[in-house]
Amino acid sequence: MSSRANQNKKAWLLGLVFLTLTVAIALVRQNRTASVPPPTKPEPSLLMDLDRISLTGWLTIIWNGEPQYLLTDDEGRTTELLINDILIKKLGGPLSLDRTRVTVVGTSLSANQDKIIVLTLKLADDLMEE
Repeated sequence: MSSRANQNKKAWLLGLVFLTLTVAIALVRQNRTASVPPPTKPEPSLLMDLDRISLTGWLTIIWNGEPQYLLTDDEGRTTELLINDILIKKLGGPLSLDRTRVTVVGTSLSANQDKIIVLTLKLADDLMEE
């Protein structure tokens, strides 16, 4: 085989390897994205079937790319809150709610109630006076 034929064969194989890797990476990305459902937009019919929970405590926001909302009750239990952005904006936005005492009503996503979809959120009326 001539040197030119070897170069053409190597170029063709390199192109095939590149195409295969590109397709494999695209498939992995597609599967990763498709398997993660948005947690803050459940079907309304699902919420009707779940028990509602009311919690009062201190709302803390952890900023890591996007806000993560946590509620710590008076017994020290921490619950992750999944809150719609519209609900947060109605009360002045995340910065105005950080480290405030609130009452939430929502539905639990787990048996141990460590993650709740918030349906209503209000500032708590029972602030302790010093």
